[in-house]
Amino acid sequence: MADDFFGDNFFEESFDDTSTFEPIYRSLYQQKCILILGPKLATVNFRGVEAPINEHFSTGLSGQLSSQNIPYDPTQKKNLAYIALRWVHATDSESAILHGKLNQFYKMTAKEVPPIYSKLAQLPLSMVLNTNPDKFIYKAFQEVGKNPEKIHYNYLRHQKVPLPEITVAKPLMYNLFGKYTDEESLVVTQDDQVDFIKNILEGKSELSKSILSHCDREKSYLFLGFEPDTWHLPLLFKSLKLSEGSSAFYINEGKSAQVTKEFYEDSFSFKFIENKKSTVFVDELVSGYEKWVKDRPDLAVNTSYVDKPQPDADKNTSTVLLMTSNPEETTKLKLNKEITMVQEALMSGTEREQFLIQPILDINKRRLQQVLLYHQPQIVHFSGHGTGRAGLIFSGDAGDAEFVTGKQLADLFSQFKGISCVLLNACFSQEQAEVLAQYIPNVIGTNNAIDDTLATVFAQGFYQALFSGGSYQSAFDQAMAHVGLHSFPEGGRPVFYKEGKKQ
Repeated sequence: MADDFFGDNFFEESFDDTSTFEPIYRSLYQQKCILILGPKLATVNFRGVEAPINEHFSTGLSGQLSSQNIPYDPTQKKNLAYIALRWVHATDSESAILHGKLNQFYKMTAKEVPPIYSKLAQLPLSMVLNTNPDKFIYKAFQEVGKNPEKIHYNYLRHQKVPLPEITVAKPLMYNLFGKYTDEESLVVTQDDQVDFIKNILEGKSELSKSILSHCDREKSYLFLGFEPDTWHLPLLFKSLKLSEGSSAFYINEGKSAQVTKEFYEDSFSFKFIENKKSTVFVDELVSGYEKWVKDRPDLAVNTSYVDKPQPDADKNTSTVLLMTSNPEETTKLKLNKEITMVQEALMSGTEREQFLIQPILDINKRRLQQVLLYHQPQIVHFSGHGTGRAGLIFSGDAGDAEFVTGKQLADLFSQFKGISCVLLNACFSQEQAEVLAQYIPNVIGTNNAIDDTLATVFAQGFYQALFSGGSYQSAFDQAMAHVGLHSFPEGGRPVFYKEGKKQ
């Protein structure tokens, strides 16, 4: 029985159990989880091969060594620290030249955010310690509507960088090993790693005290994309004070040597989750956390019909998700003016303290779920183009137009029980509104083409009434009267659905 309990797959099997996920879920919910990203997570497709950027670069350097008949261990051709040092010494080059080449390679390849970062950005994280020189997680945070900050560490200089306010809405990406656009700060070769650790241990350069103040025993740490046998990691973890009673989860796609596992378990309280692909783990973590929150009785969402916005219990405000989309190939709309008028309506509203406006500019189809998951809005507003049956026009990843049908919207929006109103301020959007009304209690669409200016005036009237304490029905009626002062064109009018019925 004892052998079965402490078998080789003990940690992997127990992690799949909800009871083992519970500490991570709880830490995330309490906003006490710090994510630490390793080099194997930053993957790109280069010349048809998907692999970590550092491995691509290392393979290229090893090819140059082979072409010049310079000896190296071929089993280590993907080990950048080793290959980079061999390249510098064998070619009699300065480290600055190598750093410059790495900078150019990142600029060429690190353009698209890998999907795993987009998933991670949905989690309530306030700090990410990044051991890569990229800014993928920073861009992923932006994609889901957060306002992240980014700071990088230069181990060669004594830095006292004041930290901004850090929250889950304004998370910090802290690049421990530098950033590729600041070539001096990069930690690439084994020599760089030695100097990095040496300068810290000798006090010549210290990690920001503000960063260290966040790394306490109350926090938990989630490690993704690392090779556990890397020699300098224990010294780095010591400098981060990870040995002082905090808990950490270490995701390893392979299997670690027993001696390595025992060291990390004893020294840093690591819990190893092995033979688990990072992409699979992150998918399970994000979906599992979402379900955990929804299943908690004390976090339950009020799903009864509401005629007026109901503030979020935690935030004490109702979030208005103000999304815009105007791809380059579509007619130019005055969407910034509409956002401004809604914001002005909030400032003049007697109930303005009860609302929070969250603009999401240039929303695309891929980001829609991420944005809804993060903001959990009560009101969703879409401004852009509609085409009738083909759907609303969202921006694609390449800036082109992508259509989203009413059914696609309904399938997604029906999963968010906190949404009480959807306003589709777009031409020919009645068909999407009618489908959404089967799941959302208050939905507004437009039955024909509508003038851009009048659509903006309607939004202004609607939110002026809503932000002054009006119900959705009264806000709609007052918006129609407000636009009536300017007159609607024949046929193009907003329509209101209440509890699935057209009013």
